Amino acid sequence: MPPAGLTIQATVAALRPRFQRCFQALLNEDPRGEGSAVLQVTIAPDGEVRTVTVARSDGFPDKTLACLQRAFAGIHTQALPEETLVNVPVRLVQGGRADGGAPDASP
Repeated sequence: MPPAGLTIQATVAALRPRFQRCFQALLNEDPRGEGSAVLQVTIAPDGEVRTVTVARSDGFPDKTLACLQRAFAGIHTQALPEETLVNVPVRLVQGGRADGGAPDASP
């Protein structure tokens, strides 16, 4: 688990191993599996992740999306001046390459 207080970008980067486990579970069931999604993460002013919803998805089964959402369980990031919504793009392309893109934050 990433340490509390990291920037949003550093926190998302530290979650990549969790994302990779979700992708590996997908590939174990479907070696040709791939997809992309944007997760919308609500961060409280104290840095606690409050909610994670799927804003968009293309190609991922529900089981993979649920795993990606659970990857944020218990996560705290830097304190913020107000509740903030962060869009986190994730994708898996053929060959098993996972990509947790740069988050896009907005209060």
